[in-house]
Amino acid sequence: MDIVEVEWEDSHTIHGWHADSGPPSSLAIRSVGYVQRDDESGIVLVESVVQDDKPGLAKLGCTMGIPRSAIRKVTKLGLKRGK
Repeated sequence: MDIVEVEWEDSHTIHGWHADSGPPSSLAIRSVGYVQRDDESGIVLVESVVQDDKPGLAKLGCTMGIPRSAIRKVTKLGLKRGK
């Protein structure tokens, strides 16, 4: 699994009553993780990966999907070490 940093633009809203000051400004985000999937729809990052091969044990922790349209830049940081 590759380890990457993804720079992406977040979508957000304003809840409740507020002044009509126009749309919210864009919010740049940087996320780092192991690449579980990278295809035309987007990229899926995983924060933690279990190294044990016990049957029935969950292997991935804290998964986040980022749509391709929001991604501005992907930088490869390295490869997963271990088994």
